[in-house]
Amino acid sequence: MPWRRALLNRTFIGCLTACLTQNALAAVVITWLPSYFHNVLGFSALSSGSLLGLPSVGGVIALFATGFIADRLVRRGVRSRRARGLFGGAVLACAGLVLVFLPWTHRPVPAIALLMLGYGGSVTVNTFTNPVLAEIVPSHQRPAIIGVMTGLGISASAFSPVVSGMLLDASTTARAGYGSVFCYFGALVAIGGITFALLVDPERDGDRTPIRD
Repeated sequence: MPWRRALLNRTFIGCLTACLTQNALAAVVITWLPSYFHNVLGFSALSSGSLLGLPSVGGVIALFATGFIADRLVRRGVRSRRARGLFGGAVLACAGLVLVFLPWTHRPVPAIALLMLGYGGSVTVNTFTNPVLAEIVPSHQRPAIIGVMTGLGISASAFSPVVSGMLLDASTTARAGYGSVFCYFGALVAIGGITFALLVDPERDGDRTPIRD
């Protein structure tokens, strides 16, 4: 497939949007989550560092669960548009919306549970993006197009911690600042999920050029 067509079709744009928003959130979580645990939820500095891994535990569980469901749907003959596009977009949108409610959660256990659900659900993005990208190009182009998307998508992680710091500096209290950060980036992930669901259709955008020897 010509690269211009591969990189400008709606499926690739949908995948890239989802990856950009999730990588932005991931950088915020890695950078600021221990400080949130310490300054807002009241954990000690040592405990805050230890708790950093809990959202990733939710991510591991979500990865296995969503991958299993999507693969079963595809094996049953469900089009990838529904099994990965719509389903994946719904998972990402719900994950982002869960984080939007974090500012109104003041108790530690419910807050950690929301982080595990929201961030954990968001890390499933590659479970859906990589397979649909593999469907739209011939096999010899698959590593390259996935690599391009990964490189472009991770660029958001260079800016999101800085934006988070600006939001924190502009807030009157730590609780309000972190609430704004998680609400903002949760909403971004939800938008990325909706965009993914609307744009991704590998059956429509895939290369249909006959292979010639």
